[in-house]
Amino acid sequence: MRSKKAYILIAAFLGAYILHLFFAFAEDVRGYGPSVATADAIVVLTGGLNRADEGLRLLREGRAEVLILSGVHADAGADSIFLNRINDSERARIVLDKVSSSTYENAVEVKRLVAERGYRSIILLTSAYHMKRAEFVFSRMMAPGLRMVTHSVSTPNYDQERWWAGGSLFVLVPEFLKYYWYAASLALTG
Repeated sequence: MRSKKAYILIAAFLGAYILHLFFAFAEDVRGYGPSVATADAIVVLTGGLNRADEGLRLLREGRAEVLILSGVHADAGADSIFLNRINDSERARIVLDKVSSSTYENAVEVKRLVAERGYRSIILLTSAYHMKRAEFVFSRMMAPGLRMVTHSVSTPNYDQERWWAGGSLFVLVPEFLKYYWYAASLALTG
């Protein structure tokens, strides 16, 4: 009988701890937003609404000389992504990473591009709900000394202020699990 109570107590403690981690994660995600920084390159992690358009807006504002779209479909081109709304000068400043298909692969490919081109700073752009994981992975993968600024965008499928309401919770829970999966994986692999 004692061991059953001990298991229940351990399960309750673990459940409370995981809940605490989740609420802390949600609060951290609420803190992300846009930035006014400039950098050598804007890195957009594709796969979410408003990301590419926000990257193009920042490029047009002169916030960086280059826009890197990381995780682009193999058949996509800059014109198809931006629906032919770019000019020749902008097209020449857009780099399409068609190799990566995960946040980790985004970081690996962007690290290669950054080193190859000698960039010393990037603006990392993704959805607010994805930023904590993206920032975590990129901060561990990028070369020491690279300045990284985060810039998140809002998306219609996630309410940053009311993350517990509507479908936002169904966006945040998988992101929470992926974050800790990456944290464990990167800790084990060094």
